[in-house]
Amino acid sequence: MRIAIANAKGGVGKTTIAQYLCHALVRDGQHVTLLDADPQYSATLWDRIANLNNETLPFNVRAAAGDELAAIRTAPGEWLVIDAPPTHAGLKTALDTADFVIVPTTESPVDLQQAWATVNAAGRTPAAVLLNRVETNTVAFRQAMHALETQDTPRFDTIVPKRQEIKTSFGRRPAKLWEYGLVLHELRRAVGR
Repeated sequence: MRIAIANAKGGVGKTTIAQYLCHALVRDGQHVTLLDADPQYSATLWDRIANLNNETLPFNVRAAAGDELAAIRTAPGEWLVIDAPPTHAGLKTALDTADFVIVPTTESPVDLQQAWATVNAAGRTPAAVLLNRVETNTVAFRQAMHALETQDTPRFDTIVPKRQEIKTSFGRRPAKLWEYGLVLHELRRAVGR
């Protein structure tokens, strides 16, 4: 099963979602590899820092250029989580390679526009928006929810609020999954696994 975390906009939390989703999968007894296709290689850096801190991640992290994604094979029962690049060619390859696309966005109108563009670019690959790092008590959040509903945008019911604990977890094994465990539950329902 190949899951792409993708948005043409940077700074929406793709790497953080990929890391937490991988941890949730491992805790659920799954074999998982994180493919770091983003040219910033933040997931790879997260892995290296975790190793330096003696917090080895319980899954493999592998750098993979966008054009390598299509050639990577999965074993039966294996999960590949792709931290997709925001650039057009690499993003398109990640979307075409995936079995499902998680499209993270904040409540920002600019982020939402790119989320819709990414959902549309996914084409036949099932995709759903994940509201991530949001402040739920704001006008912007209410407007974002209204816009997603008005556009009939497929989205996760789970909403991940902005949390200091998540923001500062870079380079560590998270002690708590927060809402990402619920995201995995919804994802498994969506993909039938």
